[in-house]
Parts: sequence; structure tokens; C-alpha cells
Amino acid sequence: MASRSVPFKHAPFTPDRDVPGLIVKIGNYPLHHGGVGAIRSLGRLGIPMYAVTEDRWTPAARSRYLERAFVWPTTGTEEPERLVEGLLRIGRRIGRPAVLVPTDEEAAVLIAEHQDALAGPFLFPRVDAGLPRRLASKQGLHEEPGGVRT
Repeated sequence: MASRSVPFKHAPFTPDRDVPGLIVKIGNYPLHHGGVGAIRSLGRLGIPMYAVTEDRWTPAARSRYLERAFVWPTTGTEEPERLVEGLLRIGRRIGRPAVLVPTDEEAAVLIAEHQDALAGPFLFPRVDAGLPRRLASKQGLHEEPGGVRT
């Protein structure tokens, strides 16, 4: 089990420590820092954290705030159905609904486009299925209502 520091005594809210988080990153870039930051920040609040990692030696996998690293090397070129099935297997191993925390565009797109399949074992905000893919593209971002100059 992960060692935990004393949760913040003066947090402006009370975190729900009964609901774990799962950091999801698709692709092979083991030094990605976004997942480590989320693991540390949420773990310090006493929230059980899990992560999909390339190997057991990545910074995310070695974090003292991580309950468990699910070692699953992905490239981002896998069929989406294979990735969804892998996430569902991880969800079954966690054993209770977990909040999905995508830390890259590929993971955000996958979750949005497969919301119905992932909704049982995972918690996440419902969005228009095509929104993350459009926002991940400069052209798509430009075409959004109101437009964003890129």
C-alpha cells in the first residue's frame, strides 16, 4: 500500500477518500509529468490513486502516493476497442468505481468516444463524444463555435 502523509488540515473542502482515481495516459512517454502531479496532489489528500504506466520504473509508478501501477505499454496506435477492454480489465481489478483522469489527448478522446462502455466501472464527466478530438486539433479548435485563434 502507498504511504500517505497527513491530509491537509486546512483544505477548503472535504475530499471523498472512498472513491479512487485512475490516471490514464495512452502512448509511450514515461517522463510525462502531468500524471505524477495528479497522483501527488490527490494522494496527499488521502485519495487512493492508481495509474496506467509504461513500466514499473516510471516516475508515476514509483510515487509513494500510488496504490498500484497497472503496467501496460501502449503506443497510441492500438485499436480503440483493445484500449477500452484493457481499461475495463483494470476497472475490474480496482474493484470499485474509479474517477478516470486522462492526462493526454489520446486518453481524453478514447474516454469521450467510448463513454457508454466505460460508464459502469468508471466515473467521469459526460461530454459530447467528438469534443476532445476537435479540441485536440488546431483546425477543430478553430472551428468550434466562438472560435479560438491558433
